[in-house]
Amino acid sequence: MASLGRLFMFATILQPSGATELPAGPSLFKVRQNWSQWPDGLNRKVHSLVSGSGGPVTIVLHGKGGQGLLTRDSYIGHELTGSNEGNNVMLFPDGYESSWNIWNDPSKADDVEFIERIVDHISNYSNVNISAGVTLAGYSHGCALIYNTFIASDRWEIQRAICGVTALSTEQYRNGVFYKRPTPESNYTSASFPPTNRTLWVVQGVLDDIVPWDGGLSKVIGLTYHSAKDSIQAWASYFGSATSPADISHGYGKEHVYLDGRVKLYEFSQSGHDLEVTGEAEWTAIRKELMDSATTGLMKVVPSNTPAIAMSHAAMRAAWGQTAVFMTMAVTLGLISK
Repeated sequence: MASLGRLFMFATILQPSGATELPAGPSLFKVRQNWSQWPDGLNRKVHSLVSGSGGPVTIVLHGKGGQGLLTRDSYIGHELTGSNEGNNVMLFPDGYESSWNIWNDPSKADDVEFIERIVDHISNYSNVNISAGVTLAGYSHGCALIYNTFIASDRWEIQRAICGVTALSTEQYRNGVFYKRPTPESNYTSASFPPTNRTLWVVQGVLDDIVPWDGGLSKVIGLTYHSAKDSIQAWASYFGSATSPADISHGYGKEHVYLDGRVKLYEFSQSGHDLEVTGEAEWTAIRKELMDSATTGLMKVVPSNTPAIAMSHAAMRAAWGQTAVFMTMAVTLGLISK
């Protein structure tokens, strides 16, 4: 039998008609989380930027040493406001101590849980549309957090990601298996089998001397990485590809395409870890393309590990009263426990 608690968690995304809007333009909200460094809890900042009437959501994850506010107010935030014809919601969370908890980092927080709590929080706003899931966009250290989130989270809302200048480490993937941390401060020892219906695009520079294109030990980070091509092949194979990629030549290099575009590797032949600068125009265009794809598949997302829920947010809000009645009846009839 399903517990009342689990049904309530589902019901909370069905917003009542009086749901408020996330403020237009730039604003700030906080998500509370506790971990070993903050046992009594810390209100973690998430900087938002709502353009037009709102709409699909992108969570932008800064690199090591960065901040969500600086990323939002940089060219990145302004360039991406044009996605979905100028109607979108972009979120820029702050990593604790300007880092994400990946490997020997100042932060020991559960950042995958942080991403999930952000998704829970925004589902309460009427001008936020997550019916096609959310998009993650991360660069360098932020990309490593995307991999951790794709590996450890089974949330259906985590649907697509654009990842810059980082490959899978041998901690995250080895011997054909993805691994996650059983606790935020442990090593990557728990085999993980995440959903297979996601979209992942990776952008990487051949001249990268921090996360080597051909793989190997990063003397800067202290982790050993798979090559860019082996890393994307691992994702493509897990998502169901049994073929080699289709290769498309561009002025900046090549685009390696799997599964009709669900998995891609963009190879920048003359860029390194500074690809965000040397390939700025192309990098921005690629991010916009993926963000726009959130609106082309609305109402069609069928989570691989959860029941299909093909409802617009308007329909969800209309269903709120019916859900409450159902829950009351189910408890009365003994179909679910309190």
